[in-house]
Amino acid sequence: MKQILLSLCLWSLCLALSFFGRASEVVKVATVEWPPYFSDHFPEQGLLSDMTKKAFAHSGITAEVHFMPWMRAMKLGKIGVYDAVLGAYRNEEREREYLFSETMVHSNLGFVILASRKEKVSYKGDLKSLNSHVIGIMKGHIYRPDFDAHTTLKKRGANEKVTLISWLFTKDVDMIAGNQEVLMQVAKEQFPTRHTELYKLSPPLERHSLHVIFSKSLDTSKNLVEQFDKGLLKMKATKEWHELAKKHGFNPETL
Repeated sequence: MKQILLSLCLWSLCLALSFFGRASEVVKVATVEWPPYFSDHFPEQGLLSDMTKKAFAHSGITAEVHFMPWMRAMKLGKIGVYDAVLGAYRNEEREREYLFSETMVHSNLGFVILASRKEKVSYKGDLKSLNSHVIGIMKGHIYRPDFDAHTTLKKRGANEKVTLISWLFTKDVDMIAGNQEVLMQVAKEQFPTRHTELYKLSPPLERHSLHVIFSKSLDTSKNLVEQFDKGLLKMKATKEWHELAKKHGFNPETL
């Protein structure tokens, strides 16, 4: 009996030391360049990187965000080289392999057009209303099942977002499809004198929630997601989250 009690005490002590030791370590988070949401070239590495570090900091945890290609980030996060991956959408495959944080922000997948032509588009969410328009899309990208499978929509594919935007300006397409904030950011960077001519069409095709995800194969993941969520929800319950969004150039009401 004494041995059993001693074993239980040692096990409890190890758990406690593991918890407090975890808080003093650096949590490594992997992600990809995806401006305007996160980028190693932005102050504080962008909105979601800044939000991630501050959410962890509420639990006394220091976090670092490292940038790399997306598939590498997902692979290294899954096997535990990194503690987490920043900026993931939910899907069934990921749900099987990762624990998801609470929603950080939402992003809109939809259409971008020239502001000067918005009166010529009667889109209110019905894809059939777009049959007379040419839509620029990214080759190989998955948008939404009904949009991807739609046979009467006129679609023109490109390999680069900058090509899609240039087609808008040359009127080779009537609109382009993609993450609206990302397309606007690419336009701002690549067409600095013309980016204000673009307009985000409403409603979006999809509204995605963005999360930090943690591999289910790591023993530390459950505690980390709990600590992260605790900090994130604390931020959202105060003005901190809104001020952070504004600091990085976002309207918090749209997130």
